[in-house]
Amino acid sequence: MIPIILQKIVEQAYKIFENYRIKGSLGVCKVCCVTNEQEKLLISTPLRKLSLELLTIYNDSAKTEFQNAEELKYFLPRMLELIAEHQFPSHSAEICLQRIGMVRKEEWKKEELELIQTFAEDFFEYCLSITYLSRNSESIDSILIMFDKAKIDIQHLLAIWLKQNNYESSLWYSDIILNGIKEKAGKKSLINGFADKLCSEIVVNFLFDDKVRKHFATKIEAIIMNNETKDNNELEVLNYAYELLK
Repeated sequence: MIPIILQKIVEQAYKIFENYRIKGSLGVCKVCCVTNEQEKLLISTPLRKLSLELLTIYNDSAKTEFQNAEELKYFLPRMLELIAEHQFPSHSAEICLQRIGMVRKEEWKKEELELIQTFAEDFFEYCLSITYLSRNSESIDSILIMFDKAKIDIQHLLAIWLKQNNYESSLWYSDIILNGIKEKAGKKSLINGFADKLCSEIVVNFLFDDKVRKHFATKIEAIIMNNETKDNNELEVLNYAYELLK
């Protein structure tokens, strides 16, 4: 079930990419990744009915340096629809949109790039609203890495995070600074091995920026003092994060 907040952008994706078709065979590895039968199903199954399993097989197959643009644009609306439902078409959420980043920049239309950016912003904001710990979701760093690999400017997503005033966004912040960061020789980085050096630096610099630290420390303190926590696990996470931020 697609959250209401994401239904409009998903339908826009189907509209914007509706004229793309698969021409001939797919640009996938058919030696060991995709069988002839699976390729036929990927091409012949109505797009909205393509299963998570089939798109995962397509997405996880060996790739060339550059992605066939028309092929990806055909599959992209269904990929975004599944992601909106928190079904990630890959063995790892972090790489399920990397084919976007493998398309040559000049092969994108302005409206297509704008839609992808809007989807990223809307989906990230939605993720920040999901109930922490009881969620059926990926960690927030996985979502950021997923969009970074799609060549989306994640600084815009981080700016959205800073504007959120909801309870869950503070829990996500607490979770990542406690469980998503490692430190070696005094230098912090993301634990998640899918993050490249630049992505890690952008996220870490945001998390530990003085303005951001103070912002979330104030929010977390208010949650604790006003007894707004929903269970003891969340209270423990917030307490540990607050001690780290003081």
